Order: sequence, then C-alpha cells, then structure tokens
Amino acid sequence: MPRLSRRELMKLALAGALGGTSLNASAQKRRSFSSISSSNNRKSPPRYLILVELRGGNDGYNTLVPYTDPHYYRARPTLAIPKDEVLMLDESYGLHPALASFASFWEKRELSILPRVSYPNPALTHFRASEIWDTALTGDKLFGNGWVEALEPMPEHHREYIAHGVTIGRNSGPMEGAKRLLQFDRLSTLIHQLEWGVTSSVDASNEALSHINQIEASLARSAILPHKRIMPLPETAEFPGSPFGEDLADLTQMILSGVGAPVMKVSLGSFDTHEDQATRHANLLADLADGLWATRETLLEAGHWPQVAFMLYSEFGRTLAENAQRGTDHGPVAPMLLLGRPMRAGIYPPEGEYTDFRRVYNTMINSWLGTHSKRLSRREFPPLGILDSSFRREGSLL
Repeated sequence: MPRLSRRELMKLALAGALGGTSLNASAQKRRSFSSISSSNNRKSPPRYLILVELRGGNDGYNTLVPYTDPHYYRARPTLAIPKDEVLMLDESYGLHPALASFASFWEKRELSILPRVSYPNPALTHFRASEIWDTALTGDKLFGNGWVEALEPMPEHHREYIAHGVTIGRNSGPMEGAKRLLQFDRLSTLIHQLEWGVTSSVDASNEALSHINQIEASLARSAILPHKRIMPLPETAEFPGSPFGEDLADLTQMILSGVGAPVMKVSLGSFDTHEDQATRHANLLADLADGLWATRETLLEAGHWPQVAFMLYSEFGRTLAENAQRGTDHGPVAPMLLLGRPMRAGIYPPEGEYTDFRRVYNTMINSWLGTHSKRLSRREFPPLGILDSSFRREGSLL
C-alpha cells in the first residue's frame, strides 16, 4: 500500500478532519442509524468491539466477590470485602462497592460475567501472559501477530471503519501486525499535529518530534482518510478527568464521528497489587466503572449504544490468599466482563475448572462482528451463548 506523503497528509487533514471540529452536538445527534445505513447502502450500522485491558493482573476475587464463600473471608483477613458492602448480583456473587455503575449495567441487563477464565498451563509472568492473550496462541506455539490481524474477512465496506484496529495508548497488543492500524495517545494532540504538520528535516534525536513522525507513519499505514469529520462531544458528556477517562472520551468521539474500527482498544492499570492493595484496587475499579458508564450515557444519547460491546480482560488474576504485604500475588484465573446492550445478561460459570478465553474471543468475533478467525477454529473454541439472540450474527459477514 503506498505511503501518503507529508504534503498529501497535511492537505487531507486540513481539508477534512480539522474542518469538522466546528460541528455542533446537535448535528452529531442527527446522525442516526438510518442515515448511517443509507449512506452505506446497508441495512445495519457498523459494530464496534471495545477491548479494555486491565494491565497487571486484576484481582478477580475482589471484583466479582464470592460473598457466601467462607474460604474467601478466611484467606483474606484484611482484604475481603465485608458482606454488607458487596453489591449483590445473585445468591453467590456480588460486585466490589466501587463498581456501583456496573450494578446499573446489571440492572439494565447489559452485563455478562464469566467468573473463571483461563487456558491450559497458564503463564504467570506479565510478558508471557500478555503475549498469550494478545495472540491467542498458547503452549509452545511461536508468538506472532495479534489475534485481530488473523480475522477474515474484515468488514471494511462500512465507511465508518477507517482501519482494522485502533489503539489508544502505547500497547497495540492484539492489533499488532494489522495492515491498517491507527495508534495514538490523545486525539486532540493527533489533530493538532496534523494541523501544523512536520517538516521533512526532523532531528531524529529529538524524542518529541520523532514521536510525531511515528504518528504520521501510523496514519499512512492505516490509509486513514482524514476528510472524515471529527465531531465534538456533546455538552452533556461527563467523563472522568483521569487518563483512562480521557481515553474513553477520545474513543467515544471517534465512534460518534464515524471514524472508528471494528476492534478498538484502551487500557487501565496497573492492577499488579502485590502490596497495600485495598485502596489502589478500589480507585482503579471506580475509574473503570465511572468511565464506562460515561461512555454508555454519551453513546446512548446519540443513538449509538446498541452498536458497541465492551470486553474487559486481564493477563491473569490474583491468588485467593492475601500475602504479608496486604496484597495478592499472580493467580491463574480471572473473570471476564462483557458490557453492552448486545449481551445476554447473567453469570456464566465454567463447565469445568475454567472457561477458555479463546471461546470468549470467538464469541465476539463470530457472533458479534460477524467474521471468522484464521487462528481460532469454531470447532475447537465454540462460541458461548452470552449474546442476546437478536444481536447474533453467527459468523455471517457484515
């Protein structure tokens, strides 16, 4: 694929993406499902799978609390969530009190939970475990590109898809190797850099300017079309002021502007709570819950919420027993949470010791995005029944 020249990149950006920043929120709301569909001659709008990586190994036991299990309270004399503080979901499980917004997802039937997710012989080092989740390759298989790169065929005919994948932040992980990958740290900075441009004689020793060059290269590789208009967020949008909240605000702005990708990724962390876990973990969970609820409310107001499904995962979990530093160590299983109107709400215990995470991947690849993976066979990793039947595509093409 030919690389866009600097002159072409700047010209396209100034002609479109930047010119669109002056559009008001009412114009955004008028961009309804029907208008999107008619512009593409399709009956259905584009779908988005949003990956939320909980970096460092999230403590599943204090996220999805087994509040009726006496072993949990004996193993965690200082870290266990008191039963009267648990946000109860059913007769066995409840949520950490910092996840009040997740309780609202549950009440609205928009939360599916798999309590114990893992794979055979799980790795418990961050680098190795992250590679396994990023590639969906385990055991002695050579690690290669991310699992998103292995999807076929990609649903590219929607004009709203500008790339195969979008990553906000430094770790492209599952997107690695995708032919059209857009990666950036902050959307406003990206637009500003496109607006002002970069001269061809950039000093490679200047780290900041080198980073701008990398952004330009990322745009060129993505074959992104900057004439797509970047709309402002509505005035009613209230995202947390944390970096994670800003990431979700950028992601939401892209979806509202019709410049997203079928798979988009943000991350939060570090959840590597080996010591003094209680307050750190609670703060992270509150940031997670508040940010995702703000995303829901903003997309819902604009009519885009049914197009989005969130998949929350971590490279591993934590031990049931707390350690001497009032923290927890790396453990082999962790819950996965999936949010959105497409989900069939409920808690889905594993048939054996755990649910293989690749079955969850295949569920969202086949039944939500409506495509297939060259890496994950449906026979070996059959999709789960965690999507509402009215949203399932069952492997059909978008």
